[in-house]
Amino acid sequence: MFDEEMISTRKEKEELRPVDLINSVITAGLFPKSKEINFFQYDEIMIDFDSILSLALREDLTEWSKEDRIYLSKILTNNMLYFLEQYIETSHISIYYNMEKYKVFSEIYPNWCIKRQQRYGNETIINLVHKLLIKKLEKLAEIKPSFSIIKCEDAPIMRIFKDMEHSNKSFIILSRDPHMLCLFAYYDVAIYNGRFIVNRSNYYLENEYPKVHYTLIPAYYMMAGIPRNEYKGVNGLGPKKTNKLINENKLAVIKQELPEMENVNKYRKIFYLRELL
Repeated sequence: MFDEEMISTRKEKEELRPVDLINSVITAGLFPKSKEINFFQYDEIMIDFDSILSLALREDLTEWSKEDRIYLSKILTNNMLYFLEQYIETSHISIYYNMEKYKVFSEIYPNWCIKRQQRYGNETIINLVHKLLIKKLEKLAEIKPSFSIIKCEDAPIMRIFKDMEHSNKSFIILSRDPHMLCLFAYYDVAIYNGRFIVNRSNYYLENEYPKVHYTLIPAYYMMAGIPRNEYKGVNGLGPKKTNKLINENKLAVIKQELPEMENVNKYRKIFYLRELL
């Protein structure tokens, strides 16, 4: 893990810089704070790199000091190397990245992640990520059978969905994207979101997640919306109303006969991923 002593010293001396925030987000995305949480029990660790690096991608490095650019370089390389050292001998690790516009989802819903996708035009950080990480990780993948780095043709969730098909392995996905919960409708997987691990048996215990059966999670997000991904859902329906509506009308939701679904049903393939793939 990146040197925590270094960042704690900087916190004492000055206010957090953007690079310090990036460090905390990337570190949390890969390394749970609780010593009771780890990923050793999973056969496959799947890392959504677009999600892990999302905060970093919004920064313009031309405005940064040389010190902070060097610091960011160490954050990117040291965290990833430490993660690989921990798990590469016990699990297969796959890094999924695109860092380009998500074509399919944007064709269905033009405003999908529109601001986030604008970050992929940030050449200063994109070039740094490719130079420091992608190229080196590609070379490592050539000599390490237990490691893969995958350039996705579209959104990482689509490739992750395909790669889990017809497999009996245990999977955990490292991603902050709530859209990933739609995978529960199809696969018994685990997701680490930078704070805790959720799966089919416990996701509903977390305040921010749906309180509906996992097979109905796609319908929940289709109606309630996903603010992080700039998808609005049904006007006037927030999380509480959507939970109540779905739980009281499960059959109508399954049959696509619920009136409230009518205006958003054209977006359903974003959430019902098997229909898309």
